[in-house]
Amino acid sequence: MKTLLLVSALMAAGAHSLFGQGLLHFSNLKAPTRIWLIDGPLAGPEVYGQLLAGKGPDSLAPVGIAVPHLKGPNGQPTGAVSGPATVVPDTKPFETVYVKMVAWDSRLWGKSLAAVPSEQLGMTDTIQVQLNWDFGGPLPSLLFFGQAAIVPVPEPSVLALVFVAGIALLLLRPIR
Repeated sequence: MKTLLLVSALMAAGAHSLFGQGLLHFSNLKAPTRIWLIDGPLAGPEVYGQLLAGKGPDSLAPVGIAVPHLKGPNGQPTGAVSGPATVVPDTKPFETVYVKMVAWDSRLWGKSLAAVPSEQLGMTDTIQVQLNWDFGGPLPSLLFFGQAAIVPVPEPSVLALVFVAGIALLLLRPIR
């Protein structure tokens, strides 16, 4: 009986290392995403967000899935994203990692981060987070970004500007 109690106590004490990798709760509730300016409109479901995480600030890579920003109860954009618990590969619970969120307009670039040019990404600041686990233990680690992601509005191309100017010249020329 004593052996069974001792083995059970040792298994319970080392159980956190059996859970595998650490988890993050994907959200930006403290720093809502904006469009174009720091005080611009809040991002809606057409803007997608993706977590980047890694063991160092220079080794950030996409983790989890890209998710759309949420609408509020009145249908207005909230600038908030809340996704599933996200596993950070090659980490263990209680390890410290670096995390950043990127955001982009899916109407222009689609729902995959791989298709988005880097100059069209809005980014939060990079923060350090201590990972937790979610298998019978504490909830995944919460994220508290200090800087909101600002999604840029793409500038029109030179050809588009020339085309619009040509149309304007044709329409606004004096009639004789």
